[in-house]
Amino acid sequence: MGRNRTNSISHRESAAYTATKCNDPKSIELLRNFWREEVVSPIDNRGDTILHFIAIHGNVSALKLLIEERPISGQDLKIQNKDGNAALHEAARFGRLEIVKVMVSLDSEILFERNSKGETPIYVAAAHGEKEVFTFLADNNLCDEFTMTRNDGSTVLHAAVTHEFYGK
Repeated sequence: MGRNRTNSISHRESAAYTATKCNDPKSIELLRNFWREEVVSPIDNRGDTILHFIAIHGNVSALKLLIEERPISGQDLKIQNKDGNAALHEAARFGRLEIVKVMVSLDSEILFERNSKGETPIYVAAAHGEKEVFTFLADNNLCDEFTMTRNDGSTVLHAAVTHEFYGK
């Protein structure tokens, strides 16, 4: 009986993950139901939540749907996976500008969240050459020396040069 329950939960989490990539009615209903019941519970072995996957896939429609279903709190947005990345870190890493805009509008304090390497979302954007996300955060005065420096003193300039994102 325990194994069937585990398989059922695993299948459900897998279906929710797949739904974060789609906007069809079936996927939307699955996400809505999952959000009602599980909210921000981790759904994989890395500790990613439904918000992490929506950020990775850049599914703005799904994010807005979840907001309509139940407001997303700053605490929801600050949940970190095993690498210490919050959903905003993932959106910054993959250059999901529209997701970044929505998340920042919900709680600008998430800009100060650091992952296990001490990287803030703007640092992650610079390290992965995601110029649009970096520029959005910089142009809106949503960064400062604190957010642009990793715990070890490495700056966004170091990150960009290290990863050879000179003129991107």
